[in-house]
Amino acid sequence: MDLTHDQICQDMIHSSIQDIKDFRRKTKFICILLALLCVFIFSKTDINIFGFSLHYNLGLGWIGLIIAFVLVIFIIIGYNVCLSFHELTVSNRILSLVNEKCDPLRANYVYTQLIKQKVLNEENICMDLISVLQLQNHQERIRDLLNQYPNAGTKNNHRIVAEFELLSEEEKIKRHEEFYQQNIAIIESMQLKNKKADSKSFELVKKSHLAQYLMYQKDYLKAIELLQELASLSPVYQVISALKMGKCYMALNDNERAIKNFEYVINHGNTMYAVIEAKELMKKLEEKKDEC
Repeated sequence: MDLTHDQICQDMIHSSIQDIKDFRRKTKFICILLALLCVFIFSKTDINIFGFSLHYNLGLGWIGLIIAFVLVIFIIIGYNVCLSFHELTVSNRILSLVNEKCDPLRANYVYTQLIKQKVLNEENICMDLISVLQLQNHQERIRDLLNQYPNAGTKNNHRIVAEFELLSEEEKIKRHEEFYQQNIAIIESMQLKNKKADSKSFELVKKSHLAQYLMYQKDYLKAIELLQELASLSPVYQVISALKMGKCYMALNDNERAIKNFEYVINHGNTMYAVIEAKELMKKLEEKKDEC
C-alpha cells in the first residue's frame, strides 16, 4: 500500500513538523535569553549603547564566569530534555492512529518519514515505534531497534514485553511465568514511585498481563473475564482482546463464539496483523467443521 499521497499521513506529517519546528524556535529563543542573562548577572559588564552606559559588577570575576558557564550548560541540557518530552507528545498524537483507528500501517509510515527528516529522534520514541511494529508483526525491525538502543524501555516494563514477544511460541510457554512475575514486580515498583499517578491505569496493565498469563495456564474462562473488561479501554484493545478471546473459545471448543470474535477482528482490525491471524484461525475452524 503506497501512502506517499495519503491525505491522513501527509496532514499528520505536516502538522508534526510544524509543531516541532515552532517548539524548537520558541524554546531556543528562551534558552538564549536565559544564557545571556546568566552571563550578564555573573560577569563584569560594561555596556555603552547609543550613549547610554551601564556598568554592572558582582565582583565575582572568573568565578562569576564559571558560574555563568555552568548555568548555560544546564540550560542546554534543559532544552534537550524539553525537546525530548515534546517529541513524546507528538508521538502520542501519532499513536492515536493506532489507538483510535487500529491503523499501525499509517502510524509506522508517519514515524518513518519524521525520523528520516530528523523531526523526531528515533531513540526518544523507540518504544512507541516498537509498539506500532508489534501490531504489524515486524519482528526483525523490532529486534534491530532493541539492539540499536539497549537502554530503551528499561525504566518500565516495555522492553521486557518487546523481548518476550520476539520469542518462539515454545519459549513463551516455557518462560511465561518468569515473564509474568518480572512484569508485575516492575509495575508495582513504578506504582510505588508514582503515587500521584492514577492507580487504575496500573491495575489495568496488571490485568492485561494476568489475562495473558491465565491463557498460558489454560485457565481460559478467567482470562475471558479479564479480556472483556480490557476490551472497553480503546478500539485497538477491543481488537486485541477479541483475538485473544477467540483463541480462548477455540481452546474451549466453543467454535461459535470463537468465530464471532475472529469476525470482529477481521471487520475492525484495519491494518493490524491480528486480521491476518484471525483469518488463519477462522480457516482452521472451517476446515475442522468440514472434517466433521
